[in-house]
Amino acid sequence: MSVVIQVIALLNGFMNIVGKIFIGPVISFLPGWLSNTVISAVIGVICIILFKYTSNQDAIARVRDKIKANMLALKLFKDDLGVTFRSQAKVMGASFMLLVHALVPMIIMMIPVVLFIAQMGLFY
Repeated sequence: MSVVIQVIALLNGFMNIVGKIFIGPVISFLPGWLSNTVISAVIGVICIILFKYTSNQDAIARVRDKIKANMLALKLFKDDLGVTFRSQAKVMGASFMLLVHALVPMIIMMIPVVLFIAQMGLFY
């Protein structure tokens, strides 16, 4: 148990330093709403970059292609009830696969985002 406490204490000290370096100057020069917007936009860009490099982009592209193909089938064969229901089921299945492919990047992004939100909570 004491190892966990030591890790949290080290992480807290590190994040306090990072917060003072990156969040402190922004908060001191900008009003609250604008500083919050700027910090959130920067964190959003960082999350997009993290998502790109931690996700399987090829698998996501294949799933998106399947969704596009089934959406096209919905438009082309709207008179055929069987094709419509199968295409809708395939779109739902592909949407679920997109969620599955996004789980690992979301877990990886969750760690720095939670730490930054905690720091922003302390500064505001």
